[in-house]
Amino acid sequence: MKVELISPFGPTILKTTLPSKIFDQINEYVENFDGDTGQFPNMLLRDIDNIFLEKKFCDEIGFTEFVESLGNGYLYNVSNPRNYASLVLSSKDKDNDPDFGNSDNVYAEAWVNRYYSGDYTPIHGHGSVLSGIIFLKVHPDLIREQKNVVYGRQLGSVPNMTRPNGQVEFLYTSSHDFSAPTWYPEQKMASVLLFPSWLSHHTYPFKNNKERRTLSFNLVEA
Repeated sequence: MKVELISPFGPTILKTTLPSKIFDQINEYVENFDGDTGQFPNMLLRDIDNIFLEKKFCDEIGFTEFVESLGNGYLYNVSNPRNYASLVLSSKDKDNDPDFGNSDNVYAEAWVNRYYSGDYTPIHGHGSVLSGIIFLKVHPDLIREQKNVVYGRQLGSVPNMTRPNGQVEFLYTSSHDFSAPTWYPEQKMASVLLFPSWLSHHTYPFKNNKERRTLSFNLVEA
């Protein structure tokens, strides 16, 4: 497995690929989910389908071990002024989060976002130590489209009259010479991005009639 540590505009971001066996099992979990998505928090009041993964499931398929190893590798290789000793995948249940009061299950703080036409995510950060995004389903039309967008130098500017369809944008600072204010990662299926939780990011409105699917997760201090 190839792991890269990059600094596209300041903070270090880890890039790698989710193992195919874990990738397939998460997508199968989502496809076969027959519960009520209303039991889960309405993340950022977006009114889109969110499906939280059960902690037991994450442990069984190796997802927990995978993301925790990435997080602790990040701590070891990147400046760590807070001296975090180790990180674990955060979990949620009715005892520590009232939003999960309708369920007796323990969930990992790992949730699948299912985007359809008109869906988007506003600018936000995460309240943990490190956070991650994994691309689970990206329609070929989006992949072709993102290759044709020419991004501008000014914060959030796109010179071709349209915003990137369903594109993730990371925001770091205002525009200065020799310092990029934003970063648009390639949306490639099974691609994993791990980054400091304070780093602002958002997803532009999705206009395709085919599903776009991502997974987000949070790592906290052990």
